[in-house]
Amino acid sequence: MIKPPFFVCLPRTRSSILFETMQYWAEKNYRLLPLHNHTELFLEVSKNSEFFDAKIGTTHEAELYPIAKEDGMHIHYIYPHVFNSGKDRNLHKLSVLKELKKQGKNYNIKGTINIVHTPEEIVNFFNDRHFVITKRHDMVQNIISFLYAYTSKLFHAKHNNLDRYQQIWDQGVTVDEKLLNRIPDYISKVKVLNNIETILKQNNISYDIIYYEDMDTPENINNIIDNLYKTTEWRKHIPEYAKDKWPILLEKDYSQAINNYEIVLEKVKGFLNE
Repeated sequence: MIKPPFFVCLPRTRSSILFETMQYWAEKNYRLLPLHNHTELFLEVSKNSEFFDAKIGTTHEAELYPIAKEDGMHIHYIYPHVFNSGKDRNLHKLSVLKELKKQGKNYNIKGTINIVHTPEEIVNFFNDRHFVITKRHDMVQNIISFLYAYTSKLFHAKHNNLDRYQQIWDQGVTVDEKLLNRIPDYISKVKVLNNIETILKQNNISYDIIYYEDMDTPENINNIIDNLYKTTEWRKHIPEYAKDKWPILLEKDYSQAINNYEIVLEKVKGFLNE
């Protein structure tokens, strides 16, 4: 990989551990800067940070909003929201990135599914990068995994939350009807994101596709990164403390953790077959 990476990551594709393992070499070798407070700049709202209105007893999702400071770009969590649409959010974030790029500041960013609102604008801005796209062969399990994570609000098992992760897993969650009815929207966004390969080809931009199923062990992940970076040198530049922050690789049987699993499975398969 001669160019610095830009990540295009479908949810539930082990993209976090790939990105977080690769980030130290990306920042050292390609001089990309880290974002403060969050790596997923184009994420629209946070499921883990909410505002509570004590006057009326309601909670509100926090919008992710970038603010450029002297020491870099910080992601803030705010409410009320500034923007009314995903497209407006993306365009604003791109405008901030463009101004920083003029100052010679380029950031290491994990592009989430939210870039579907502005795929051509994203490709145009990052056209000097090598795109790393993460996918999953099994879309049924991809969607079920997303539904579980969204409902539990625990998207990854890490060393600092493993007890809580296991507790919620053992208790099980119930995916509500409202979320199930959003599956078609999720599927349509995945289709749009998959089309980014066409845009990349049209613009002669290099890319690699990495599949969830191939990242099933730490060594397989390391080998994939060797191939992406065309070197093993990156392995020497990972601080020991980083490994405790990485997501833990787990093989999961969601039939054991989703209380209404059969209903969820039927709904997912039905929407995929439409």
